[in-house]
Amino acid sequence: MYYELYLDTWNHQSTTYGHEGYLTIHGIPGEAEGIQFLNGVFKYVDLKVGQYELQFGDAYLHRSFNANVKNNLLIGNFVMDPNMTPVAAEVRSKEDSKLIFLAGINGGVTSDSFAAGHGTGYQAKIGYKPVDGLRVSASYFAVDHSKSPVTGGASATMWNGNRSGARYEGVLGNSPGVTPNILKKVSAYQFDVGYDGKCHWGNAFSVYGNYGKVKEDDQGAANSWVYSLATPVKPPYYTEQWSYYALQGSYNLTKNFYLAARYSTARADTLSKAPTASTPANMTRNVPSDGHVDRIAAGFGYQMGKHVRVKAELVQQKYHDFAVGQNFNGLQAWRDPGFHGGTMEFAFWF
Repeated sequence: MYYELYLDTWNHQSTTYGHEGYLTIHGIPGEAEGIQFLNGVFKYVDLKVGQYELQFGDAYLHRSFNANVKNNLLIGNFVMDPNMTPVAAEVRSKEDSKLIFLAGINGGVTSDSFAAGHGTGYQAKIGYKPVDGLRVSASYFAVDHSKSPVTGGASATMWNGNRSGARYEGVLGNSPGVTPNILKKVSAYQFDVGYDGKCHWGNAFSVYGNYGKVKEDDQGAANSWVYSLATPVKPPYYTEQWSYYALQGSYNLTKNFYLAARYSTARADTLSKAPTASTPANMTRNVPSDGHVDRIAAGFGYQMGKHVRVKAELVQQKYHDFAVGQNFNGLQAWRDPGFHGGTMEFAFWF
């Protein structure tokens, strides 16, 4: 059994709440004589049930979760940063298995709400660790909340419900990363590959990369459809699609000192809303786009002790090529906004 608290985040200042709470079943104890036969299955799989961070992709191995920053070689996270802690259940491979797999269902939102029209999410993952240090995987996620109201109903929060904090919060609006309009009928996949090279002092170098795509198929909810007595009229099917990828690497100059860099980008293939209010009615949805957001970060880390690390980072982020008049994430994206600067982080864990 595992339970993790967040004492405070930017999004929930002065608030303590549970981040994860779940039960992992590794096998059947001897006292349960009537179901001992299940240990033949649990020899190869675990069962996980509760409310927890879905393993969509492998970026969770390289990002910061609130104050838990030791896995992140830099300070900020990825510009497109899918993460969600729904109520869920899954069957998964053992931690020490070379073959990685999981399959399960989830609530599709970062909450325990099951309002009318709430959809069921599905997650799956398969991967392999062929040699020590190398890990490849492919992940899939889908949920359909399209029978839930647009206002006050259930919405997918994998891409727009980050509760684990952000290192650049407030620098470029309230959401420095990309939070697309991915709300109702959602499907997504992501491919990941990572390698940690070893030497006598530990990880001499590491590389990690991912590529993903997410699509919204029906942003208008089913019960918001307007019907006339003569002809049923469905609302416009607002769709949106984004592609994203990232590449990062690090190198240990000494046992305790490393350099690291990361490039991450998110590209709008289709946007669900038109650039301007004056756009003709037949061009107000499903707008092709060349807009993209790039983030480059480089820095270093120094391990002062077993549980203490200091990190420093230079970062630059920029919007590019959004259509004239296009607003996004509360910003005038068409004006190519951006930010750059430096930041430091001091972390300790126990």
